[in-house]
Amino acid sequence: MIRTAKRTELIEVAQGRRPADIVIKGGTVVNVYSGEFLRQNVAIYHDAIAYVGEKEVAVDEHTIVIDAEGMYVSPGFIEPHAHPWVLYNPVSMTAKVLPLGTTTTVNDNLFFYLHFGVDGFRQLIKDLRVLPGHFFWLVRLVSQADFPGERDWFDPRHIQELLAMDEVVGTAEVTRWPLLYQGDPFLLETIEAAKRAGKVVDGHTAGCSYEKLNSIAASGVSACHEAITAEEALHRLRLGMWTTLRHSSLRPDFPEIIRLITEKKVSTQRITMTTDGPHPGFIEREGFVDGLVRKAVELGVPPMTALQMATINAATYLQLDDEIGGIAPGKLADILLLPDLVTFQPSLVIAKGRIVARDGKLLAPLPEIDWKRYVSKKPFLFAKQRLDDERLYRYPHSESDQPVPVMYFKSNVITERKDVALPSVDGYADLSHHPGLLYAALIDR
Repeated sequence: MIRTAKRTELIEVAQGRRPADIVIKGGTVVNVYSGEFLRQNVAIYHDAIAYVGEKEVAVDEHTIVIDAEGMYVSPGFIEPHAHPWVLYNPVSMTAKVLPLGTTTTVNDNLFFYLHFGVDGFRQLIKDLRVLPGHFFWLVRLVSQADFPGERDWFDPRHIQELLAMDEVVGTAEVTRWPLLYQGDPFLLETIEAAKRAGKVVDGHTAGCSYEKLNSIAASGVSACHEAITAEEALHRLRLGMWTTLRHSSLRPDFPEIIRLITEKKVSTQRITMTTDGPHPGFIEREGFVDGLVRKAVELGVPPMTALQMATINAATYLQLDDEIGGIAPGKLADILLLPDLVTFQPSLVIAKGRIVARDGKLLAPLPEIDWKRYVSKKPFLFAKQRLDDERLYRYPHSESDQPVPVMYFKSNVITERKDVALPSVDGYADLSHHPGLLYAALIDR
């Protein structure tokens, strides 16, 4: 991370020989390192914290003095596993979640890389450097599903070029985890390169048994967010993986999975939390990382523990704890003023030493991005049928056909096939008397 505050300047502020830029006085500091709540002052110089303690520091006419009496002074929240493309984009997502206290997001790059390629994605990273807060990336090694030319598009040389960038903290989830189980050298060579570069390896092991998880852990995977029961989470924890608890519109898992902490009483040092790409409506109703902390506390997790999971634990997993995740001299100044430890909704948000939000309103400017300038793949075209041809949206079906296959949703993410008898009209399936059915079409590039 590039910082503007020099170490010598921070020393001078800590000793009272240089005035601070911002002083937060009289608040209760949430010390996530020691697990204590301490009444202390915090001094900020440029983008970093210079002093934390009980004494008064030097100020001048330019110093912003914030009265934090009755407030909790917390580190900024960290989202270690975001997907910034669920109707929103990196800019609009930041505009929403930064005022909610999430000062750091770590983001999957899949769809940006699929559409922009390595050069376009690299340029996007550079253009987003001006975003307020911290915006990091995890880069995919392969796509969600195999496609012709996939391994050329995900050339390991290109992936390793991206891994060399400061904004890229590791490799993203391999949803096709059987490839790792089988020891696919295409993946393992890049994982090994990421490890040598000091980067993390995010995981996705939905449905993976404890025995198979042994092989996934051996492949180099650092973390997994796919446990949906307390027992599954315990398996990952026992095998040395950072265990990320998920609560999202995708899967609202907390009521079950939080029992890992409230009932099994495990150490939480290697546990973090994620919203895993929630829909905008979920963020509006439930919040972002602030909502994770709030929900965890509602379900019986002590406030300090919940805050540690959302700050220093995530920073340590990402190997960024020397810079972010806590309130201490020399760390970057990502600080929240929380009126209480119930709602966890900040009245003030400071990111990299700047006041960026107050009372839920964003104060920091956002960049304007021309998304079209990055696209490197040609758009898909319909060679034989027009998009307005109604036959494109109907299912061919005659009276003599077998029942129509229907995708039945058991949950938001689990489906099963059901064969349903449907009438036929003019050679197509008729859904008009089945309001519970919708016709779905997948348009392939």
